[in-house]
Amino acid sequence: MGHFDELQVTKATFGGVVSGDKKRVVDITTATNTLGEGDSGTIYTINVGSNAATTITLPAITATNLGTYYEFFVGTENTGGIDILTATTDDTTGDVFLGALTSHTDAAENGAIGYIIAGGDVNQINLTGAEANGAGEVGCYVRCVAVSYSAAGHSQWQVTGLLGTDDPNGDMSAIFVDRD
Repeated sequence: MGHFDELQVTKATFGGVVSGDKKRVVDITTATNTLGEGDSGTIYTINVGSNAATTITLPAITATNLGTYYEFFVGTENTGGIDILTATTDDTTGDVFLGALTSHTDAAENGAIGYIIAGGDVNQINLTGAEANGAGEVGCYVRCVAVSYSAAGHSQWQVTGLLGTDDPNGDMSAIFVDRD
């Protein structure tokens, strides 16, 4: 224990620049977006103008794409709604969101911090800061990771993130939705 007899250290210089892997960043500016497995690891900034309703559809989870993940950052508030959708909605075998989001309201009335848990047959994340009991202000962040595949039951996207709203009495109950 604690022996370093075989340890070799090599000095490396980078000319003042440290290099390494970077994540791809893509700006979403269109109303309808369908992500593919090859987009895994991408950070999406959502900047759809004119408050147009925006949908982002994740690929169906399969036995071969577990670990596929996407990150979403709200760059422009959209009162028309930003919806992150699973590819399937079947009540028995459709993909679902599992996990939780932390939320905060900056409103003077309560300034509440909440923990919203996705459960059951949730297949939509609704990011609409202007909606009662919603959230989706600039700076909100959501990460979705394909963590479980089942041919006979629900496959699961694990969801984490931080949300904000200026709804003074919001309880964030409009964030996770079963759309079928």
